[in-house]
Amino acid sequence: MIRFLRCFGLLLCVLTACQTSPTQPLPTLVNLDAIATQTALANIPTATNTRLVPTLLPTFTPTTPPTLEPTITPVPATPTPPGFSATGRLYYIYNQDAIAVINGDGTEGKILVSFGVGRPITDLTVSPDNQLLAYVAPGSGSAREVYISNLDGTYTQQVSCLGFNDVRYVTWTPDSQSLAFFAAGLLGQPGDLYLASYIGANDCPAGNNQRVIVPFQSPDIRGLTFNQAGTILFYAGGGKDLFAWDLTSGRRAIMAYSGGYEGNFAPIHNPTSNQLAFLNGGQYDGQYLLGSTNLIDNTESIPDNPASSRASLEAAWDLIWSRDGTLLLAAGKDTLVYSDFVTNQVKRVMTEIPLNFPQAVIRPDKQEMAFTAVDPETGIQQIFGYDLQTSTTRPITAHPEGSITDVVWLEGNP
Repeated sequence: MIRFLRCFGLLLCVLTACQTSPTQPLPTLVNLDAIATQTALANIPTATNTRLVPTLLPTFTPTTPPTLEPTITPVPATPTPPGFSATGRLYYIYNQDAIAVINGDGTEGKILVSFGVGRPITDLTVSPDNQLLAYVAPGSGSAREVYISNLDGTYTQQVSCLGFNDVRYVTWTPDSQSLAFFAAGLLGQPGDLYLASYIGANDCPAGNNQRVIVPFQSPDIRGLTFNQAGTILFYAGGGKDLFAWDLTSGRRAIMAYSGGYEGNFAPIHNPTSNQLAFLNGGQYDGQYLLGSTNLIDNTESIPDNPASSRASLEAAWDLIWSRDGTLLLAAGKDTLVYSDFVTNQVKRVMTEIPLNFPQAVIRPDKQEMAFTAVDPETGIQQIFGYDLQTSTTRPITAHPEGSITDVVWLEGNP
């Protein structure tokens, strides 16, 4: 018995030694959660700055939000005024019987004022403060009268009350309160130069002080313009000379003699300085007079011996100042030339569109000018824009028919 027990103990020792032998290790415990975490971390790509960000508005400025502060609601931007156009707005007489308007970029064209088909409107001009349009339109019976309208056409007021058949050359005073014009009983009869305020026009002639300011007594009128102060009226005609009339003293003086041919015409005063431009020595070429450009300085009073200087511009039938008085545009038979008084340069408008006595106007910011011409593709008169920096031409209007006259160009607000 004792021998058996010793043999059993020896067997247990052998079995125990086999289980702990380093040559046969036990299986390693596998942690599946740890493996999954390590695999996920190993598969994260290296960070790079390739994240897409939202596109910001042009006016957006990134700021750091305040800590623990209430959300601040931004103040909304001032809305764009109705009808605003960055390229301004052009007003013109369309088809001889309506006043039309179109944005400078060629959009939103429409008719503003009409007295009926075939009832002519002429002599469109804008007040110096850019608030009102003035023009000549049908009155009672066969009469022609001076009218004003606001820029959106919702208000129209008759200013004159003469009952005359011939009314022309409507011209604003520099303070935008009154209008000078030529008027005669019938076309071809001698007429006079009148002045009337649009204020009190409901009680014309007493309420708006309509009166003769120059006893002209001639049928030959060729232009009216005031000096910058509004104290002197310059006019051409009635003898082919260029005259000045002092509204305070009633003194009249000759500013420039005719110099032969058809004399002086188309006076236009600089809107910002004491300088008067006019055309001289004209002769008819088709439907218009053509003449050379002249300048007179120091127009704040009537000089005893006025002297004019010849400007370096080609023969023209019409002159146009820029709003700031630094550019003078001359429209000829088939040319457009402008003089820059800042750089002392004279430049010709180069366009592939044929010109035939074009009417022209300068955009208020002087980036562009506009002119009338017949579209070579359609044969219809249109308004075209001409970029003064790039010398490129673009169409502005696209009328299916009709004529265009008396173009004026204002800033964007209607």
